[in-house]
Amino acid sequence: MAILGGDARELEVIRGYLEAGCAVRTYGVIPSDAYGHLAAESPEAAVAGAQVIVTPMPGPGPDDTLYAPHAPAPIRVRRDLLAAAERGAHYFGCWATATMHAAGAPLGIRFHHLVDDDELMVLHAISTAEGAIALTIQHTPHTIHNADALVIGYGRIGSLLARDLRGLGARVTVAVRRPAVAVRAFADGYATCACTPAALRAAIADVDLTYTTAPEWLLDRAVLGQARPGALVMDLASPPGGMDHDAARALGLNVVWARAQAGSAPRHAGQAQFRVMARILDAEWGGAPSPPAPSPRRGRGGE
Repeated sequence: MAILGGDARELEVIRGYLEAGCAVRTYGVIPSDAYGHLAAESPEAAVAGAQVIVTPMPGPGPDDTLYAPHAPAPIRVRRDLLAAAERGAHYFGCWATATMHAAGAPLGIRFHHLVDDDELMVLHAISTAEGAIALTIQHTPHTIHNADALVIGYGRIGSLLARDLRGLGARVTVAVRRPAVAVRAFADGYATCACTPAALRAAIADVDLTYTTAPEWLLDRAVLGQARPGALVMDLASPPGGMDHDAARALGLNVVWARAQAGSAPRHAGQAQFRVMARILDAEWGGAPSPPAPSPRRGRGGE
């Protein structure tokens, strides 16, 4: 198993594979006294002969560079890196670009896009919603209790975030595109509005807190211009994001781009990633590493 880059989530992945009896090599993972001896001198050395390559959940950059803030040098997924692995190796990551697929195809690399796995995305949505709440408390001078909030999108993240905000005493409006989803949000007890520009302009003018989970720029300058002065606008969408950040800052809004919030609870997120990979490998191999035992004490990162 080769583990490349990432953050504290990868430490849980490493632990899972080691407890399952696998041989693990790493490159560019977060420094750890427990796993420092697993570090290879280069990405190619880590991948050499590997049957499984694990890359971070923050997706690769446009130049196929992995998220690896602790690596001594950038990790780029090119043919020479993939060729070091065992032929037909499994590659796990948030997603893989077209050039990565093209490089891996002659080598029989089997790419698994974890962003498409519903089980993992629901589990990640739990910590993403909690992370959004924590950032709200950090970046606002008032309580969530008795605040008016707008949540754009009612998918995995939006539905959990709306629930958590309401649980803390906020009045929540959910903006949705499809009528079937609007009915579900209404049945769950939320006020709803459409995702049209006119409806969003009207809705954002009445709230203290705005969160967008939609992966498109629904919050453009025209919509943002209707927000209350200094209001919090939080973007929970992956790059390129779900709002015009420059326009929001120019308008004096309190802008937070809450990227990769699943990593705010690395124990939960890392164990979830390992469980999903183990399930996929079990289906491929007919027997795979077992998930690590649940931690005796649940909690957020740092424990």
